[in-house]
Amino acid sequence: MTMPLATEYQQIGALPDLHSLDSERLKVFWILAEEAKKNPDGLLSSYAIAQRLEREHRVDVPRHRVDAILRKERKTVLRRLRGATEYWKLMRAGEIELETPSDVATFIDPQTAFTSRRRVYEILSSLAGHLRFCDPYVDSSVLESLTSCSKSTTIKLLTSKIQSLI
Repeated sequence: MTMPLATEYQQIGALPDLHSLDSERLKVFWILAEEAKKNPDGLLSSYAIAQRLEREHRVDVPRHRVDAILRKERKTVLRRLRGATEYWKLMRAGEIELETPSDVATFIDPQTAFTSRRRVYEILSSLAGHLRFCDPYVDSSVLESLTSCSKSTTIKLLTSKIQSLI
């Protein structure tokens, strides 16, 4: 049995703070999720999304950038044409991306890091999207490990000392 659209969109959970999101893409998704909570059809144009970001939240993402972001999406947003105007709606996959915390940390104990190397590679190779990696001592083995992050779109590395990479 399928749910009516209005009921489905009322089930969207609490949205994270818009300003805590680290990508324009997620900020665009946030506006679409907010619209889905207010309006059962949840459709907005790229222009309307850019205007809301700027006027209501003081976030500057130009309309043409919003349009470029949404045109690249396949399973996270739905595109509808009404006349000559494109409208966008957030799909469940996009909602899940917003609901998934991006600041989850995995700590690898230095005492067992050598024996856990395979597990480290499994964790890194399964990560997708934006990756934040913190290691106080970066060396060539760390950089080699990060090459297994083939699904990641960006990797941000925080360190205090860089050891010899040769």
